[in-house]
Amino acid sequence: MKVIFLADVKGLGKKGDVKNVSDGHAKNLLIPKGLVKVATGQATHELQVQKESKEKQQQRLVEELLASVKAMNESPFTFTTKVGKHNEVFGSVTKHEVEEAIKSKLSPLGKEKGVVKVELEKPIKTLGANEVAIPLGHGVDAKIVVMLNPEQ
Repeated sequence: MKVIFLADVKGLGKKGDVKNVSDGHAKNLLIPKGLVKVATGQATHELQVQKESKEKQQQRLVEELLASVKAMNESPFTFTTKVGKHNEVFGSVTKHEVEEAIKSKLSPLGKEKGVVKVELEKPIKTLGANEVAIPLGHGVDAKIVVMLNPEQ
């Protein structure tokens, strides 16, 4: 029986997959639990329309985020920290702090989706300009500039 998965089922398929499963398994377990529905022509068409709509929405979100990142790079994020007499840095800027600063400048759609994930292996402890990578999804990565200045 050809079915459309409505939820992830370990060992069988993921949500949105269209697969063949045994009739008994589908009728006795999967359909009654609401995990799948029979893949009729209409249901398959609806699934395709939903996937296309979701892809368009994701593409729109990525485009909006790229525009936001471009705007953010025009004025870099600036953080201050205490430094010693010989410019040794006593503080740092963490991944969480950068994410929060980005979220505060994002468009409402970006904030709603909560898509900001910063790739930062260790906190920033270098004075001056530092590039930080932000994966936006769909193979699109952006870079922003984070400035770390000494406290006056």
